[in-house]
Amino acid sequence: MVSKPDNFTMRSTRWKPLIPFVIVVVCFVIQLAVDRGLQINILGKREWTSLLDPFAHGSLAILVLSPLTFYFGVSRKVALVALICAVAIDVDHFIAAGSFSISSAISLPGRPMAHSILFCSGAALLIGAVSRSWSATLAVLLASLCHLSRDASGGGFTPLFWPSDYEWHIPRPLHLTIWTTWGLLGAALYAIKKRKEAVPYNCS
Repeated sequence: MVSKPDNFTMRSTRWKPLIPFVIVVVCFVIQLAVDRGLQINILGKREWTSLLDPFAHGSLAILVLSPLTFYFGVSRKVALVALICAVAIDVDHFIAAGSFSISSAISLPGRPMAHSILFCSGAALLIGAVSRSWSATLAVLLASLCHLSRDASGGGFTPLFWPSDYEWHIPRPLHLTIWTTWGLLGAALYAIKKRKEAVPYNCS
């Protein structure tokens, strides 16, 4: 005999499949809010307003990683490492500028070589090899690629195909559509999965 679940358990089970959808919506809104903030220089000084950018990259990485975590079962630890990598890419601005000055870092003629598919792929493979986890490779690669995608859809040169200097600009609406669709697809698959896993209880 299977006992009847209590009301709290039933409510939790009912709402849990919606969590990925909420994450996608919140992260999407953050993207729009940061974009608008950067456009109007909401904090008054360019140096201060630029500090909003890591929030956009971080929230986008969370959106992209949510299908891996919820549907494909990638651990939260791996997802956290991938999230950190996605945001940490911008450290190369300070390295290239040779300064810890925000003004110098954002005044470069273009983004440094760490903003390339080759570099991010190598970093993802290295992290996967060290951790002996292909899921870590995939998570870091996806999180890094969404960072490059956002930068390539904004202003300034992004060396996607370094060492080639070929420049490819991605329209911002297309960038947002691709990653949001990925997030929504993962959320939908997770909801379907949880629904199939729901087992009717026996009242007898």
